[in-house]
Amino acid sequence: MPAVIRSSGFHYKTLLDNLNSNDNYQQNHFGLKCFEWNGTKQFAKAFYALISMAIIILITNLLIMPQKLLFFGIQQSEQIELPQLERIGQLTCPLLSTPDFHRAVRSQNLGLFEIQLEAGQLDVNRTWTQIPEHFNRIWEKQFAKLQVLKLLADGDEYKYFISFLPADPAGGGQNSPCSIITLGVGHTVDAERNLINLYPQCHLITADPSAEINAALTNQIGGKFVHAAIGGKTAMGQPVNVRREGTWLWFWKVQLIERQWLPQIGIADFLEKFIVDKQNPVDLLMIDIEGAEFGIFEQLALNYDEFPTPICQINIEVHDPDTLIANYSHQQFFRSLNILLRSGKFALMNTDMFTKQAPIHLFLRMFFVNIGEEKCRKKFLC
Repeated sequence: MPAVIRSSGFHYKTLLDNLNSNDNYQQNHFGLKCFEWNGTKQFAKAFYALISMAIIILITNLLIMPQKLLFFGIQQSEQIELPQLERIGQLTCPLLSTPDFHRAVRSQNLGLFEIQLEAGQLDVNRTWTQIPEHFNRIWEKQFAKLQVLKLLADGDEYKYFISFLPADPAGGGQNSPCSIITLGVGHTVDAERNLINLYPQCHLITADPSAEINAALTNQIGGKFVHAAIGGKTAMGQPVNVRREGTWLWFWKVQLIERQWLPQIGIADFLEKFIVDKQNPVDLLMIDIEGAEFGIFEQLALNYDEFPTPICQINIEVHDPDTLIANYSHQQFFRSLNILLRSGKFALMNTDMFTKQAPIHLFLRMFFVNIGEEKCRKKFLC
């Protein structure tokens, strides 16, 4: 069971200001107040008219879309220039055998802390938002001892990848075969391109339910594109959230997500079908699939031992279920995360929380590292 923290409730006292009811004061200032009110009223009318026009334009654009739209993101036309690639941390060996590393593993094995309100109900928001702070604190010292590539993926989104260790006689390290998988291309392959430039031996496979733009981008960097929706389990028909090409509304770009009923390939079946060399692990799995990540998370937590090949590093974007209409609850996600954390297979090395457009978007970008598989340890850890 997840550990529980009870938080005391808050009691707010209403403060009432005494009203000045002096009749003379009201008479002297009646004319001035009327003038101020009329001016404010005219300004308010103009402001509401402008807002109404913007809403009408937006609704008109949305109504022409043939599919049901779930949510959208607003992206400013001018973006802050961010570095495409950063190297963070300093490789420090040994790592796995140190008392600090074992202490971090034991702390994570305690699992997720579920915060409860005074009345005993689960405090969903605080349990959700404390995940980055709590687990980043557990792993920050170990994360700093690894040579990590911080790869710009989309806007201000980063993916993480622990660099290969120097080659060793046992066959691990940077000269060994390499495979990268991206589930949910999202009209950008910047992170994949930069990683392949550093490690040309890496073979890239991407998958997305929309081939528009995504197939061409994958082909441009020598990867293999799979036109399919990937999720937890294989299903003939499954509601899938698909990202469409955005439309411009004045100075903002509106990113549209629509819900479609599509066949879905389960994560284990996908690996079985498209990973040819199953003797070597998947070095990096990147997941951004607009709600289908919950099913994959369940498979990682409950059925990872049945996967046909190990996975060494995982970047997964976990969306707030409330924003996706994904028929999935926070409690279900907390259960899967708790099982995965307690299993000791993966270390939750880093989590970034995205809140820029909250409450439209509020999600966790989680970076897991496989500390249980010997093949992964030989390639990335020491």
